[in-house]
Amino acid sequence: MAQPNAQNIAIDGVNYPVASFSGHIQQMIVVHEGWSADLVKERMAVAKTEVALESMNKKLAEMVKAEIAARTAEAENETVD
Repeated sequence: MAQPNAQNIAIDGVNYPVASFSGHIQQMIVVHEGWSADLVKERMAVAKTEVALESMNKKLAEMVKAEIAARTAEAENETVD
């Protein structure tokens, strides 16, 4: 059985030593710690994706504006000719 990393657990503002609880509760604490760690990893992945999307949004906007400008310039050249 895996052992909890936490030495204490706070319930309703009171700290309790994890080792004083049954094996079942200690195992539940291990699961809780694992899920908490997973949540942090998932939040980091979301944050990275958000930053990548922001960067891509800026780049895409620049590219669209450049293509529109090129089309406009080309259309103006055609009307002049």
